Amino acid sequence: LMIVHISKKGEGILRYKYQISRYGTDSLALPLGSKILSVLNQREQLVLYARVTNEKDLEFHEITVAHTGDFIQEHAIHVGSVSFDDGNIIKHVFRYL
Repeated sequence: LMIVHISKKGEGILRYKYQISRYGTDSLALPLGSKILSVLNQREQLVLYARVTNEKDLEFHEITVAHTGDFIQEHAIHVGSVSFDDGNIIKHVFRYL
């Protein structure tokens, strides 16, 4: 996965935007201490926004995208839910450390 956009917001704070798969699991390398802010549908692509204050050290997050009714492990942390196809398809995004 790659960073598709970086925008600066205030001194020492960056927002990174990552395009993630619409289904399945991705391994996402985020700078240490990053905070996942949101996920959304941008032109039918699933994107994840993160707040970054440290660009040096990385930690890996497993990001899983599932449909309603799919099995998700108990320790998964819900990041958000996103609609596609005019609201006919809902994707649920979870992360694991």
